[in-house]
Amino acid sequence: MHHECKLTHLILMSNNITDEGLTHLTKALMHHECKLTHLNLAGNNITAEGLTHLTKALMHHECKLTHLELDGNNITAEGLTHLTKALMHHECKLTHLNLAHNNITAEGLTHLTKALMHHECKLTHLNLTRNNITAEGKKLLSKARSLKTLIHF
Repeated sequence: MHHECKLTHLILMSNNITDEGLTHLTKALMHHECKLTHLNLAGNNITAEGLTHLTKALMHHECKLTHLELDGNNITAEGLTHLTKALMHHECKLTHLNLAHNNITAEGLTHLTKALMHHECKLTHLNLTRNNITAEGKKLLSKARSLKTLIHF
């Protein structure tokens, strides 16, 4: 990272980043010179393994991300357990999260709903369209929907 870098938005969609590539990117997100606030990682074959690294970055005090696009990856219930840890952490600054088209089911929504209802969660926009959300999942989300977060499903 160079102190002259002013990059705040980075779009890496459909670049086959994968979990391995995400480990390198998360190191940059934790660097004090990193100014990224918007990151688009849509369609990059990211799984629960990659989210373990991303979660560490989101909970790091130097990470400035407020907008994260993870649509079209393979984030299942296991991946959401990692991501929700970050959403409930006081250092996480995310306000916008796109999880559309990720095979998320009611099991994953249980974790997500818990995070949305947590006092440290700062999300105001959440996109869950094109997931496997059943009536049970919608019922879970309705608990959190009355909060400050706009949820699309």
